[in-house]
Amino acid sequence: LDGTAVGDGLTFVPGDLGQALRIPTDATSYVQVADSPAFDLTAGEIELRFRFGDAALAGDLGLLSRDAVGTATDGHVSLRLGHDRRVVLRIQRMSDPSESVFRCTADPVAVDDWHTLSAAFGPDGLVMKVDGVPASGTSWVDTNAVTVDCTVAWDRGIAGNDNPLVLGALTVLSSEPTGLPATNLAGGVELDEVAIWSSAPVR
Repeated sequence: LDGTAVGDGLTFVPGDLGQALRIPTDATSYVQVADSPAFDLTAGEIELRFRFGDAALAGDLGLLSRDAVGTATDGHVSLRLGHDRRVVLRIQRMSDPSESVFRCTADPVAVDDWHTLSAAFGPDGLVMKVDGVPASGTSWVDTNAVTVDCTVAWDRGIAGNDNPLVLGALTVLSSEPTGLPATNLAGGVELDEVAIWSSAPVR
């Protein structure tokens, strides 16, 4: 993925497999990757590795987002480290009212460890894994005290979405198809080996 830095302070540090991108602790910058037809997948898998060092998070931290406010298009998707250190995937379809599907881990993830995160989507369903273990959380409470169901079925992809791909922030409040504004910058988080596959990678 070829991205552009937005803001100052991004650095490269030793990662899990190679060099990792570190979002500055003051949460002043992130990466934006221009939209591409290659991202319009009816099935595929998102994969990344991340590490963070703050046990008491002030709020959700955006890991990856190709999203916008509302549901004018299909395939909005975001991955976040929740305020409670649980990993949460949201994927959304064009609908009125808005229809979102979630996956969440049952337990918080460990601090200061590298974690492998994957989200496979398509006709066979929606499966998120952290460190190779399928996410088994049944519900998650967001920062607005809204409880979301993490078990609703999904059999579609992320096609139809024209928003840029953002690393280290969320674009759930952005305007189509700008990626702005970005929120929930992942200050202090390190990201490594970010990839979007058109089929499940061979491991």
